[in-house]
This record gives sequence, structure tokens and C-alpha cells, in this order.
Amino acid sequence: MARIFLVLAAAMLAIGCEKKQEAAGGAALAVAAGGGAPEQGGTGALEEYKLKSMATEAVASVRAMATGAKTYFSEDHVGPDGQLLKPGFPPSAPLTPPLGTCCERKEKTCAPDPKLWEAATWKALYFEVRDPFRYSYEFVSSEKGFTARAVGDLDCDGKTGTYEIQGTVGSSGDLALGPLTKQNELE
Repeated sequence: MARIFLVLAAAMLAIGCEKKQEAAGGAALAVAAGGGAPEQGGTGALEEYKLKSMATEAVASVRAMATGAKTYFSEDHVGPDGQLLKPGFPPSAPLTPPLGTCCERKEKTCAPDPKLWEAATWKALYFEVRDPFRYSYEFVSSEKGFTARAVGDLDCDGKTGTYEIQGTVGSSGDLALGPLTKQNELE
């Protein structure tokens, strides 16, 4: 279904640009079809669509980490001495896999590897990536809150995009989740 939509979108763009192509000497079709105008910093409509569709991975994964953190915070946990611990979060986990790993592969994606997600933090968040992916994931925690983060370089040009959700523990002890924030989302 997605391929059909993409083909139809490309055809509609091409048909809509035929008249513009005549007036602009052919440049409009190249821009609309994803060729962009590199000298103007454009990415083209199809290239932008492709990058946005790749970025849905980060949105879904950051939301899953935040949900896992919220669940962990609401559950009772017992310390090694058998005493009930106050609500909190699992310890911080570094970017997993290390940033740039996915761009090193021929496919420009990381292969799913259950071993990446064996650390206690990922288990506590119920987080694991089971399909090929393009982002590195990080969880930063403190007594006052957490940040669930995805960092990726979709076109492997050395520039990264970041997606985050922060959770903050208020003075009453309640956890509040902030909105999803995006920085350089098409990088």
C-alpha cells in the first residue's frame, strides 16, 4: 500500500509539474521529484517525505521509552535489603548502539541485535528494537526525572537529528511527561 501511494504521489507531482517544466526549462520537475535544488539547500518533496517516514522510528521508540519509564516509576521496587524503594527510574544508559554505527553498514541501517538491549535499563523500560533501525537510543535519569532520546543521521552526512521526551517529578511526587521535541528532524 505504501509503495502504491509513493508511486501515485510521484506521478501526481510529475503531472503537476509538466506545465511548470516548460516555463522553467525543466528545473521544476527535478525539484518536485526529489532532486531538489542543492544550490538552494532544497531536499525536494519526495526526499523530504522519505526522510520523514524514516523518522517515525525515532518518534515511536522515544514514546515507548517514556511509557516504559512511566510504568517503572509507578511500580513498587524492593532494594537488596528487602525494603521498599521510593519511586524512581532505572539508571542511565548510553547511546545504544554508539552514534554512527548504522551509517557504517552498507545498508545504512543497524541490524536488530537482542544483545544490544540486554542492559538492565533497557530491560526495566521494556525497550528493544526488533527491526532494522537508523537511530541510537539513550536514557538519562536522575531523582528528579528522565530524558528518553533518539539520535540519528538519516542521510549519513555527519549531521544528526534528535528526538526527546522528558519526564519530571513534581513537588507532590507525581510524574509529568513533556511533549516530544525534535531538533534537526530531517538529518
